[in-house]
Amino acid sequence: MEQNKGQKTAEPVFRRKEVPLWSWLAVIAYMVLVDNLMPSQYEGWALVAGWFAASAMCLANYNSCGRYHCKITGLGFLGLGVLAILEEIGVIDLEAWVTWTTLFAVLAVGFGLEYRYNSKSGSCYVVACGSKACSSSGGGDEFCMNNNDEGDHARMYKYVPGSTLGASIIIAVVLHYLFPVTTIIPFPYNLLGLVIVGSGMYLVFQSVRLLISHNTTFEAGGNPSSLVTRRPYSYSRNPIYLGFLLIALGTATIFSSLSAFIAPIIFFLVVNTIIIPFEENRLQKNFGIEYERYKGSVRRWL
Repeated sequence: MEQNKGQKTAEPVFRRKEVPLWSWLAVIAYMVLVDNLMPSQYEGWALVAGWFAASAMCLANYNSCGRYHCKITGLGFLGLGVLAILEEIGVIDLEAWVTWTTLFAVLAVGFGLEYRYNSKSGSCYVVACGSKACSSSGGGDEFCMNNNDEGDHARMYKYVPGSTLGASIIIAVVLHYLFPVTTIIPFPYNLLGLVIVGSGMYLVFQSVRLLISHNTTFEAGGNPSSLVTRRPYSYSRNPIYLGFLLIALGTATIFSSLSAFIAPIIFFLVVNTIIIPFEENRLQKNFGIEYERYKGSVRRWL
């Protein structure tokens, strides 16, 4: 038709593949198990391998997406790996508090710089896409991680679930080692936590795969294009967050101290009071009465 003459066809936007969530959780689980179960003569070198694996994944993500925290944390984890090697060969005597302080400093600097960058120019992947979706340059060499009408407000929510999960796991580790309270699940029953973590990872994987198959977003703050109601969404409106909660709960179970269970409680409160209401409002706006029916028949969590 003549009316289409002169109109530009939107170019497809591609984002390079990143290291999936389950890989990060696997490294965290590996280091927790090494620290708790590995014989002392092998523990140090096993932790070195964990630091270098974490560094490699961060730098691989930086190569694919260019986000600030990937570069900072990648180099930071590499530095922790080098320090661990120096300790193993007897050059230095590394106290536990030095490792923890360095880890928190690396995370704070990495995510702090990214937050400062995002507040100025939006959350962007360094991908040559030529798209006008980019908030920082109006196109060119960057593609915004979350292109939607609600701008910075929605971009802020994108990071909260994953960051809260990561923070809750770190909190569980810190509370367990620095402020331990009564052990409530003795060994080996605490290893049931591995099953809980695995179940959570499987639920997240299945949920994300289903959303991708329906060509709709799975990111917090994203703008859904279709309402998915098939299993696991037929028994939980938020199976991804339920999976995250199981991962946090399983981690606390592995540590088995009462103080570690504060972490999944924190995750639940943040997601239940901040993220889910935001997403429910967006779904209500997009799908109206269809979402109302779905909301009335399926519980928020389980």
